[in-house]
Amino acid sequence: MSEIQSPLQIPLKHLLLLILCLIPDSSGQDMVSYGYIGERTDISCQYPPKLASKTKDFCKVCERGLCNVIATGPGQRFGFQDNRSDKLATLTLRRVADGDSGVYKCGFSTDGDRVDIKTIQFWELSNIGYEGGEVTFRCTYAQGFQTKAKYFYKKDTASPNTLIETKAGQTSQVDGRVSLQDHTNAPVFTVTLQELTAQDSGKYSCGMIRGQNEPDHLSERRLAVKSVTTVSGHLGGFLKIACPYQNEEESRGTKRFCRGKDPVKCLQEGSVDGDRFTLNDSTSATEGVFTVTIKDLRAEDAGIYWCVEFGEAGPEFTSAVDLEVYTK
Repeated sequence: MSEIQSPLQIPLKHLLLLILCLIPDSSGQDMVSYGYIGERTDISCQYPPKLASKTKDFCKVCERGLCNVIATGPGQRFGFQDNRSDKLATLTLRRVADGDSGVYKCGFSTDGDRVDIKTIQFWELSNIGYEGGEVTFRCTYAQGFQTKAKYFYKKDTASPNTLIETKAGQTSQVDGRVSLQDHTNAPVFTVTLQELTAQDSGKYSCGMIRGQNEPDHLSERRLAVKSVTTVSGHLGGFLKIACPYQNEEESRGTKRFCRGKDPVKCLQEGSVDGDRFTLNDSTSATEGVFTVTIKDLRAEDAGIYWCVEFGEAGPEFTSAVDLEVYTK
């Protein structure tokens, strides 16, 4: 049996790591983050004041369990900022891409060893909307493109492409349903599609005109428009909502019911639970639904909700629910 070392016998490097591990720290809790493919997003990591002077980084866990440090800086797809006054390290995905889903860790190095501060599960998402609703695409661009014209179109060979173009810093609109606005201070241009239909699902391109004899800069966006079900209940009453799911395997994914028109904000901020909301996933797999029961309905419960199923590929938004609450 190996001899137990006293603190005085432990090497200083290992003693420091032991102390850091023993200090209670809520920032070490795991978290989940989401981002739309093609758009810019941040993964942030709050750290304790004792680590303010340490050099931080982010790594991504690979299939073999190793965590590869992410290269950041000019010319890279990832950026990094350490705000020591707010004790916040941030990894910026300048353009979320296929394959970015996975487990990330922020950490610091001390005496040649890397110590993890927080583990983040990141999921990449296609843009998602519901029939009758709206969706906004954010097309970021690099410095130097502020004076260039921007455009947006649907990549659909089965029907004529819907093209909308605007000059730098201006707003353009097509048929009152599609609008493009260039925010040169950001720099980003946004495209909003209103009154969505199932036919709006598909692939789109954000485009920027470089200049003569140079190819345009294009980035792809994907949109999935889901069905919406309107349900209603009376103030103070109860309501049952059937949410469809798609995973037919015996070990079905985790179910969620969240509130908010924007799916990412819905998952991050709008999860509903507690005494008034109950989710029942005990129904037969052949029925393909899970049930959400809401009791003691309140006026503020009205709004858009999403039925969500988590599988190996991340969250799947199966349908939207438009809840109306009536007074008796």
